[in-house]
Amino acid sequence: MVARRAGTSVSTVSLVVNGKSRGRVSEVITDRVRAAVDELGYVVDHAASSLARGPPTSSCCSPPISPTPTSGGSPPGSGRRWVAGTR
Repeated sequence: MVARRAGTSVSTVSLVVNGKSRGRVSEVITDRVRAAVDELGYVVDHAASSLARGPPTSSCCSPPISPTPTSGGSPPGSGRRWVAGTR
């Protein structure tokens, strides 16, 4: 609706609303989008934005424990012991 009211694309509205329009969208268009946002009472829905972005591309996880001389052996409960020169 904002894009239609402003006479722009949805991408342009997204750039303006998310503060990424500088150097990409002219001041005239930016002002038109902001006016449409005000007229329509548009408010960013952060939950919807989060869903649209999808899951995070990075995650925090530990690498698997590998038996090396510095790690002190195999993971607990593996039933294996590390012996130099073997795998």
